[in-house]
Amino acid sequence: MVVTPRATLGVPLSILRFSRIVREEQMPAQRLAMRHVYAVLRLHWGQGLSDRKIAHRLGMSRPAVAESVRRAEAAGLAWPLPDTYDGGTLERLLFPSAPARTAAPHLVPDGARVHQELKRKGVTLFLLWQA
Repeated sequence: MVVTPRATLGVPLSILRFSRIVREEQMPAQRLAMRHVYAVLRLHWGQGLSDRKIAHRLGMSRPAVAESVRRAEAAGLAWPLPDTYDGGTLERLLFPSAPARTAAPHLVPDGARVHQELKRKGVTLFLLWQA
């Protein structure tokens, strides 16, 4: 049961106005060596093995295999890879540099107003956060 303060029945509390938090990218994991990526593509496209079998054979995780294949498909690569593709070229194709992002402004709530609202009976930080 959600307790709503009597003074604001039906009117949402809009004290804490925050911008929507955009899901930020996770910390980047250590990249696979390009020889591993090359082996993944060879086993996937050349021999037709499943991601699970490739992961077991190369001693890596299945999501890492799937991500390598996904990146290769997004880059428009096909098997066999041209002889001119060395490790650096393959890395540039699979991991293009990300465009610079601007930081989203973080809005800070009015502490005095929050404190004043919390003095009211039935008001909690959870209710203010939901508003």
